[in-house]
Formats: sequence, structure tokens, C-alpha cells
Amino acid sequence: MQTAGLVVCLALAGAAAAVEPPALPAQQADSAVLVVHVTDAVTGQPVVNALIAVPTVEVTALTDSTGAATIRKVPPGSHVLAISAPGYAEQRVSLGFSIGEADAYVQLAPAPVPLAPVHVAGAGREPALVENGFYERERIGGGTFIRGEQLDRVAARSGALSDLFRTVPGFRVSRRSRGGGRASVWSTRGCSQPPALFLDGARQLYTPTFDFNAVAPLGLVRAVEAYPGNSSVPPQYGGGCGAILIWLRHGPRK
Repeated sequence: MQTAGLVVCLALAGAAAAVEPPALPAQQADSAVLVVHVTDAVTGQPVVNALIAVPTVEVTALTDSTGAATIRKVPPGSHVLAISAPGYAEQRVSLGFSIGEADAYVQLAPAPVPLAPVHVAGAGREPALVENGFYERERIGGGTFIRGEQLDRVAARSGALSDLFRTVPGFRVSRRSRGGGRASVWSTRGCSQPPALFLDGARQLYTPTFDFNAVAPLGLVRAVEAYPGNSSVPPQYGGGCGAILIWLRHGPRK
């Protein structure tokens, strides 16, 4: 008999013989004895420590190393047999118990064990910065890389792009008037020319009289790379005393 993925074969033990069976003890004369054999439905291997239960009479047993368990003292009649084991779907089947001894063969289907959810915190990589090689250059090092929360903190205090460089090693900021105004950013490595300036990968004209804050509003900046010396500048971004790479956001800022 096959029920809901459960294969059960019930066989009465013994056959008619000329010799009379031995008399059962008084407490077992009116009850059934069931030997349950439990195997894995996929591998066919015995399932050890499977719990066999008959809830209606509160009788339980565990399978041994051969996958067998013996259920005793079950009154004749129809009873529900519940079979469960770790890593398997619980199965229930209704069997008719008769006085005497019988065998049942059960196959349990493996079931996936649910795992507790894993929560991963952290900012994902922005596709635009992956495409322009920002993360790879950040991994290699050699400069200062500014993005994310660090940008947001400066933007909350000031909209001036030059204010990002007040704490960047190897750079200095000079202003031509109080209260903001025009500013320039230079390397402190003793060069007579300004750093090479790139906006979204394109070289910009940057002279000593150029206002650095006119490059872009800080709120539109996605990331900044700052290389104070020529030895650490990526080859494609050379040509000045160090280099500054500014990557902009395109579309509404998230």
C-alpha cells in the first residue's frame, strides 16, 4: 500500500502449520505486535533512531541500527502509525492491527532541513564604479579613495568639493577669499604644477587660477580618487603632479 510518498508493506508473520503456536502471556493474548522496518526512500539504507509512534495508545519505539523497531501491546483495530526522523518528512499511515505479530516496511523520503535566515549587512558595489575600475584600484591602493558615508558627512557640512581634501594625505587646500569662494587643491609633494584632474575619466583643464569647486557640486559626486605622487598614479591618469579622479552620479542621488 502506498500513501502520500510513504511505501508500506504489511506482512503477517508465520503461516498455517501443523504445530500449534506457543501460548502468549495473558497480557499479550489480546494485543498485536508490529515490527516496523524503516529505510531511506532514495538510498535504501536503514534509518536509525526513527521514532515510531501510535498516538491513539501512546506507544512509541526507536529504530535500531538495522532500521527496525518493535511496537507491542497495541489493541486490535485501526490505528495511525506516525514515523519521523531528523532530515526526513514525517509520515502517517493508518494500519489495521490484528492479534499476533506482523511486519511493516516503511520508506521515508528525505526532506530539506530549514536553516535560520542569514542577514548580510553592508553596501553593495555600484555598477558604475565596477565598470570604471574604481574598486580594483581601491584594492591595489596607492591613493585615497572616498565614497559613500564619507562623502555624505562632508556634504552635510559643506557643498564645497575642496573640503573633501582637507583631511586627504598629500594634498593642501588654499582659498582666495573668506567664507568659501574660489579654492585650489594642490599636492604637497613640491611640484610646480597642479595635479592632473579627471572628471568621469575625461581630462580637465586645471590651472593654478582655476576654481576647484567649479568642477562639480559635491552632492553630485559618486566617488573620488586622490593620488598625491606620480609613482602611485595609474598610467592612464598621469600627466600632472599627482592626480585627482572625480566620478559623478548620473540621475537622482539615492
